[in-house]
Amino acid sequence: AYVSKSQAQTQLIETIERVLEKFKFHHNRLVLVVDDSRTVRHLVTQALEEAGFKVITAENGKQALKRIDEQRPDLIISDVEMPEMNGVDLCKTLHADPSLAVIPFVIMSANSDRSMMRRLLYLGAASYLVKPFTMEQIVITVERLLSDHFLILLKEKERLDAERKMMLASITSLIAALEARDPYTKGHS
Repeated sequence: AYVSKSQAQTQLIETIERVLEKFKFHHNRLVLVVDDSRTVRHLVTQALEEAGFKVITAENGKQALKRIDEQRPDLIISDVEMPEMNGVDLCKTLHADPSLAVIPFVIMSANSDRSMMRRLLYLGAASYLVKPFTMEQIVITVERLLSDHFLILLKEKERLDAERKMMLASITSLIAALEARDPYTKGHS
């Protein structure tokens, strides 16, 4: 964050609170970085850890699936071209499993072909970053996706809770109607 000296008295505390809140949000988020290049894995890991994220890595899609079984990430960043299992197959495999399909999946690739981008977005990728990119672009993309994803999950939870309450109220009403009609079954429904 940046606060000029002239604005420090009015904005410094608010800015510090915002940075600390952001750090708390990031501190518990786990990101899986999948790339066959050790250098890319290291640079992306370093940038995300400096932003407050926890990071685990994998060299290819098969290794990534093993890591996901061990520890479920909140977001996955993957290269496309990798040995053993590429990023396209990893994306397809994850989105075939409903419990894993909700994990935001970010593609990073040197391939800037629009048809490839559209294909991966159609397969379920949440974002597509074209190499070369800055580490700040990755951090901003991860922050945005996790914030949006968190809000969507929160709204979905609220919706499911409301549906559950309505369903229970419907069942209770049916039971009351049944017991009012037949005194013999009263208290058994």
